[in-house]
Amino acid sequence: MDFFYKNVKYHVETFGHGEPIMALHGFTGNSNGWQFYSEIISNRTIIAPDIIGHGQSESPDDISHYQIEEQAAMLAHLINLMKISKVDVIGYSMGGRLAITFALLFPEKVHRLILESTTPGIESIEDREIRIKNDKKICQLIKDKEIEGFVNYWENIPLFASQKKLTAHKRELVRTQRLRNSPQGLINSLIGMGTGAQPNWWTAIAELQMPVLILTGSIDQKFCTIGEEMSMRIQRATHQTIEKSGHTVHL
Repeated sequence: MDFFYKNVKYHVETFGHGEPIMALHGFTGNSNGWQFYSEIISNRTIIAPDIIGHGQSESPDDISHYQIEEQAAMLAHLINLMKISKVDVIGYSMGGRLAITFALLFPEKVHRLILESTTPGIESIEDREIRIKNDKKICQLIKDKEIEGFVNYWENIPLFASQKKLTAHKRELVRTQRLRNSPQGLINSLIGMGTGAQPNWWTAIAELQMPVLILTGSIDQKFCTIGEEMSMRIQRATHQTIEKSGHTVHL
């Protein structure tokens, strides 16, 4: 289904039947990445929106639409449209940062929260500035290489090295999702809601009252460390590390 929020068109897919869980994809992903979940979790309805700049959602030029707070408000609008009062949320990587923002700004709408390979942001101002500069370099790379050249580069960065152990079918699924994105949408996503651009929520996450499950892959040491730190700051958090898994735990 398609819907509008602040004159921007968004696309959302739903899979399965039962109690709803909203699934938020990572950077370069889209809603189809969650489709196989409906075969595993047969008693849930998976609500999977294409986050702005990704999949079949629009990629407007106005960077203000990409701010993570507006995207959280978009999610609140979506579940209101679907007449859902409260929802479980799983967010992966970029989608996890959005899930944290959504839970902080609209806690009354979140029943339980699953955070996969993600972070509340960057605490140090200096580190945030470094991250913004690095994201600008990636933006230039997308401009120079266009979508296929960028995807060839992106799928070979160390963060995704463990994905080479996936089945050929899953690797092709991930690559197809990445290739279907708008170059301008990816660029604007990095500028508007990259890890350096978003607010630093490290102090705020102590306010979260709902149960939180933090998932990290044992191969992904950086996010295992982040996950452990998050679990110490969130009151009702549990941190689970999945052995022999990398950044994309759900794959």
